[in-house]
Amino acid sequence: MNRLEEKYNRAERTPSDIDMFIPTLRQYSEACEHVTEFGVRWIVSTWGLLSGLPKRMVSYDINHPEVHGANINEVYEIAEENGVKYDFHLASTLEVEIEPTELLFIDTDHTNEHLIKELNLHHSRVRYWIMCHDTIAFNLMPAVNEFIETHKEEWKIKEHMEIHPGLVILERINKLKNKMENFIENIIENKITMVARDKFDTVVRNFSKNE
Repeated sequence: MNRLEEKYNRAERTPSDIDMFIPTLRQYSEACEHVTEFGVRWIVSTWGLLSGLPKRMVSYDINHPEVHGANINEVYEIAEENGVKYDFHLASTLEVEIEPTELLFIDTDHTNEHLIKELNLHHSRVRYWIMCHDTIAFNLMPAVNEFIETHKEEWKIKEHMEIHPGLVILERINKLKNKMENFIENIIENKITMVARDKFDTVVRNFSKNE
């Protein structure tokens, strides 16, 4: 067992406010080439995300992990051992422009005011998913719902894990994908015409280009 797997197992098995979500972090990270983490603290969620082996991972925190007794250099070392290009930035998440990413994990200042600012500021740089931690413990759903209402053409709530302290997963809406799924349903129901089949082929080609 390599060091990353050891860190992952420890993060999953050691009681904390996020141990129950570590497998979920890994599952989504495995589907990504680029992952961004807001809030590192004593380095727990980091191992869940890093274990998904994205090609690139970037973490941000306004406080250095060393104030919690954690060793960020170890993350650099283990990331390099596993072929992940990793960087940690000591900065406010409201004062940075993140790299284009596929997954954004948020676990920072647990207020609705701060969360809605983060979502509005960074969502356009996220391709697939945004995860918000502590939604139950700190009653952060008002910010999530406000964001979804404002951006309902772009984002939807994919899942809200209401196990305390809560984790909500937002998913970007892919209109081309939705169109393709509708065409497939029509094919299955034998209600599609030859003209529609031509349109379906066009949708598939466009979908492939945009993925």
